Amino acid sequence: MINRVEVKKLFGLYDYDIPLNTEVGITIIYGMNGSGKTTLLNMIKNAIQQNRQKYNLMSNYKFNEFNIYLDDMFLSFDNSNDEYLSVKFRINNDKIHSFNYPKKRERYDNWRRVYTEDGVIIENRMYRNVIAHERDGTIIYADDQYLSIDDNVEAKSKKIMDKLDNAIKERVSVHFIETQRLLDLSNTDQDNNVRREKNGRVIEIVDKYSFDLAKRIQRSLTDYSEISQKLDKTFPERLLKRSEYLSETQINDKLSQLEEKRIKLGKAGFLEESDNVSFYIPNNVSIQDLKVLTVYVEDVESKLSVFDNLLIKIENLIKLLQFSHKELYIDKTKGFIFKNDNGDEILPRQLSSGEQHELVIMYQLIFMLNNNVLILIDEPELSLHVVWQKSFINNIKTIMQSTKFNVLIATHSPQIINNYWECTFALNGGEKDNEGRNNR
Repeated sequence: MINRVEVKKLFGLYDYDIPLNTEVGITIIYGMNGSGKTTLLNMIKNAIQQNRQKYNLMSNYKFNEFNIYLDDMFLSFDNSNDEYLSVKFRINNDKIHSFNYPKKRERYDNWRRVYTEDGVIIENRMYRNVIAHERDGTIIYADDQYLSIDDNVEAKSKKIMDKLDNAIKERVSVHFIETQRLLDLSNTDQDNNVRREKNGRVIEIVDKYSFDLAKRIQRSLTDYSEISQKLDKTFPERLLKRSEYLSETQINDKLSQLEEKRIKLGKAGFLEESDNVSFYIPNNVSIQDLKVLTVYVEDVESKLSVFDNLLIKIENLIKLLQFSHKELYIDKTKGFIFKNDNGDEILPRQLSSGEQHELVIMYQLIFMLNNNVLILIDEPELSLHVVWQKSFINNIKTIMQSTKFNVLIATHSPQIINNYWECTFALNGGEKDNEGRNNR
């Protein structure tokens, strides 16, 4: 896990040495516009990429030295030379590995990103990672250019790069939630339900995530069906071999727990209301009946357990998304369904921008992360009411109870920070803020 980030002469001006609060799991950087908050997040994201593009991206930032410290690894980029980016790293106090990556600035500066569709170039927009030459309009793909630069790297350096990529992959991953988080500007999504429309309207991320949730539920239902078939097929054989059995009280307790779980699964969109059937066994049932019921409740527990992980996530989402005069429902085919006080259905794309920002951030944190990832969030306060800003960190801590991750937040908002000033680092050259707090 990353525990410290250091940059020297960022923009030729700023030196920052930022310790990440790995004990709490939350670090917040704040400062004036232009102090480097977003740039630092992008530099961390790009440095941790496991491909050659990171060297081109890192060389385009203005800094002298950028260091990332992990528990058992050190990674450093030196950008002070005009001809090449110098990279070095060390693992477990072993020897330092290093190489120089040529910048090729003369060629790179002659190319600019554009948005193209069906061969038409549209100025100043990005699409499919295409690059067009400024003078003659010749189009090449970005990956081709990266490859052409990579061809100039010595074979020995390439082996060291592979070693670095593997070391990073084994130790850390990064997930960046950027300020532009409401629209999907790519056209690489293969989901038939989520496509750029013919009129060119971009995809709303809330719609994309709604379909994503529906697909997750459908996969769980498929798993449920498969395990049900296996258990049903072997039920007679297992029943005949059964010697131990539960008591009447134990069975009734389990039946009660299963009924509560069915109700939760109904609210989470897995089961229809008609699927919730409850019953309790009478007194003085036969031993054979107890054996049958014992196998039955154990089978139902096994069948419903396939929903456990996704159920926790959905319950967290419903709990955290408290919108004014709107309630969130989950549908196994549609995903998100919002209804107002009159019962009218509201499409996810019809939510306010603040509601969409809250939904997009919470969905990513709850559904799209693995354990032990570093989350980078840029300006989470965008479009959020002050009340939501104040509860933002608490919401993150709630999600951390089921998914283990660290988060680095860049913000302008004291309401986002709220009661967590001990987790902050001020990007102000070490000067005190308005309330007398220092960089830590």
